[in-house]
Amino acid sequence: MTNALICWANVPFDRKILTVRHFIPHDSTELNRDNSLVILGEDDTFENINGCNYLMTERIREKRKFSGNGISVVELPCLDDGDIVLYNGKRKKLEIIFQTRSETNTLYVTNACNSQCQFCPQPSTPDDGSMYDDCMEIIRLVDDAGAVVNVSGGEPTLSREKFIRLLSYATEKWPTTKLFVLTNGRLLKDPSYVKDIFTIHKCETLGFGIPLYSDSSLVHDTVVGCNGAFGQTIRGLFNLALNHAEIEIRFVISKLNYKRLPKLIEFIGHNIPFITRIAVMGLEPMGYCRVNWDKFWIDPEDYVETLVEASNTAANYNVSMFLYNMQLCCLPKELHNLAFASISEWKRVYIHECNACPMRCNCGGFFASQNDIKFLPRKFRPETKQF
Repeated sequence: MTNALICWANVPFDRKILTVRHFIPHDSTELNRDNSLVILGEDDTFENINGCNYLMTERIREKRKFSGNGISVVELPCLDDGDIVLYNGKRKKLEIIFQTRSETNTLYVTNACNSQCQFCPQPSTPDDGSMYDDCMEIIRLVDDAGAVVNVSGGEPTLSREKFIRLLSYATEKWPTTKLFVLTNGRLLKDPSYVKDIFTIHKCETLGFGIPLYSDSSLVHDTVVGCNGAFGQTIRGLFNLALNHAEIEIRFVISKLNYKRLPKLIEFIGHNIPFITRIAVMGLEPMGYCRVNWDKFWIDPEDYVETLVEASNTAANYNVSMFLYNMQLCCLPKELHNLAFASISEWKRVYIHECNACPMRCNCGGFFASQNDIKFLPRKFRPETKQF
């Protein structure tokens, strides 16, 4: 997501979540000044009201000799009224964490995780609980969250008390918004945990995205770095199924497991046919995956036949199969109808070859982290330009 580098700040806090506003009607009683960040433009009139914080570019601040409660940035990011930002004085950044125009807002509740996936783009770090508190504040400040909000981490179910509390608050504040929980599903092996979840949240507005990297417990456990993980996840899936939950199985395709994909779909068809769909996902070069790219990366040219076989197997077993994080030009036409633009807007880019491509409007593009030629599919390797 687009962030802004802070040049100057004179605010009574070191870290805070704020709602963006483009103007301040001085006679309005609706503006919560303590939690608002009002954008100050070139020609806007303003007065420094106690408790109101302003956002501007450094050029405007210097031009207007502003010295009140405010934050200046090198360049003003694209912000709409109602967007939520995190002011982080220590990192000297203003981070956009919820956008009203986005279809893929995510509540990042923790960086901690109980798995150690080999190609994890966001490795686990210690959790002090502040991210959960931030998410509760986001829910408080956002009145209309849209159709879907992801709940992610780390592993969002690690703290049972905090996870249940967040679901309860989100259900109360956003009764028609679907929460889609990205979880490894291991802790959902506990039937009482799942019962608590569905006691407070309707299955119609709650979905789960759960990774299953193979039909083989040995392969899956090796990928996630935890013995017994496969069995725990399968038990979690059955507990969710008893509550009629929407379940998306997520399969990240890599050198470690790509040959198992058709067998995994057979396994699903025979043993867990109640899932909603399976999403086959391309790698994101971040975290462990970026550092060990050559160990995990397999070029689409080398796995496309496996994808076609998997698609045929899925059709035979009546399993819905989708393709995420893959470019249309790297897939045969027979698979184009399975590919979706799944990369979040704030980290989706297109390289210059995409400019004249007639399929661009339907293509998911590339991760912004694919900013080096070595992270691109082989067909783009002769190109020396970076983007």
